[in-house]
Amino acid sequence: MLGYPLKSIPAHEGSRSAEIKYCGDVNASSRGSQTPERGWINGDQQAFMTRQASSWFRLEDRREHRFKDERVVSCYLGKVFQFHKGRNVWGPRTGFLGGRLPKGQNTYPGFESWSADLLTTKGKIQELRERGSRWTIFELPVVVIAGTKCSLIVGEINSPKPFSEFLRLKKGLLGLEDYGDHFEPCRTDSVVRIVCRAGSVCPATLPFFWHHSASNGGYCGLDYTQEPAEQDIEATLRVIHRINWRLQHEVP
Repeated sequence: MLGYPLKSIPAHEGSRSAEIKYCGDVNASSRGSQTPERGWINGDQQAFMTRQASSWFRLEDRREHRFKDERVVSCYLGKVFQFHKGRNVWGPRTGFLGGRLPKGQNTYPGFESWSADLLTTKGKIQELRERGSRWTIFELPVVVIAGTKCSLIVGEINSPKPFSEFLRLKKGLLGLEDYGDHFEPCRTDSVVRIVCRAGSVCPATLPFFWHHSASNGGYCGLDYTQEPAEQDIEATLRVIHRINWRLQHEVP
């Protein structure tokens, strides 16, 4: 689930189409047991991350957050940030001599890996980094379905054409929960559904990028290089268009 844990699937490290697997949610106790390298997060960053966490939750957890459904008033293309950790593992034996080739494995720590901005994402990685770990941050195109007070963010990972399976909208979709049910994932590590305050995710600026970590040693913060992401947003834009057409023409 986008917002769901995205499980990681072994893939060659250099493959840009490598799937991401869920490796378990991260909590305070698990962080402490990982003995991460020194994180460089100042007080303002930590305060912002705390505020975001209180108004940024999975649709599945809406009852715990006393979420009240509301009518949808607009829909637009947004951008969220999701990170995964990469490492090399040995693949099966191949060839006449029985050699083994290294394979890349990408994992993400559940809902913890999603954020509304790049700065918060980098701060989370600093808390989780370990010696030799490598990180990639994805700028993911998402459908932002907005009410007056809250918004529903829907994204899809591990798909060459996100939202291509959701082009046909169900009839009678009015509220945020209606749309959340419509985008219910049919498989794990695919669709994430996040509830946040309206306006927390701004309309996306283009292009979308990938950010790759580069270590300067355990006592320094990570540097990042970026490259344009291979994102096919055609189906995403078609979904947004169809939702807005309904909002305009299907007045209740």
